[in-house]
Amino acid sequence: MDSFSAWLEEKDIELRSEDAANASAITLHHAVAYHCDVLTAGAWPISSAAAEHKIFLPPVLEAHTNLFTKFYTGRSTGRKLLWIHHLSFGMVQSKCFDKRYEFLLSFYQMLILVQVKVLTMGGDEANPKYAINFGFSNRKLRISVRCLMCEEVCQQQQLIAFLVEQAVPNSPVESAKAPKTPAREVEEDRKMSLQAAIVRILKTRRDIHQSQLMHEVTEMLVNQFVPTATAIKQNVEILIQKEYLRRHEDDQTRFLYVA
Repeated sequence: MDSFSAWLEEKDIELRSEDAANASAITLHHAVAYHCDVLTAGAWPISSAAAEHKIFLPPVLEAHTNLFTKFYTGRSTGRKLLWIHHLSFGMVQSKCFDKRYEFLLSFYQMLILVQVKVLTMGGDEANPKYAINFGFSNRKLRISVRCLMCEEVCQQQQLIAFLVEQAVPNSPVESAKAPKTPAREVEEDRKMSLQAAIVRILKTRRDIHQSQLMHEVTEMLVNQFVPTATAIKQNVEILIQKEYLRRHEDDQTRFLYVA
């Protein structure tokens, strides 16, 4: 990100003169702490279908995304950059209460709050088309909204009214209970996290014994969940089939990273 910031400073005048949206995006970059990880598709078991799904961003965020894409493609010839919004998150700070609070939100929740702010305060983006079309499914929209609400209310005007009226000075702000995620989705998310951890460890170690791998995987994921030995072994076999790693010819309990 330091090189991206340096590139923006170097091209500041040129970029601002090209498009008014660039000027807003550069101002946003200096005002908001922004971090981006570029992952190699072959090294991380992430669905490309999810990455290619189009999300309708507010104009200033769209412009900032375009600037980073321009920066990256200018330095990485032949590579395609796909944005994985469903794995993104951010820290939002409130300024509508007597006390200042910080909320850790998913990318989708941040989009919703940005639109609510625009609708309540006015602005060029306050139009019905953008308000309705975020670009993700109604189910995902409802889940994201319910996580922000104290009750199951999903009408846009009610959400706006709720957020505006919640500035209670001396009352603690409690986190809304997240909706129950289907066991199947939880299992799939854990499977992806487990495979990513295994690949990351193998890529670093290159050659590792099964017991050591299980220990390191457990340590890496301890803040998310504790994988069972069976789950680790099953996902190791899946990655062997995908040719991310292979067993050592002379010792079947050792694994080698396949470059």
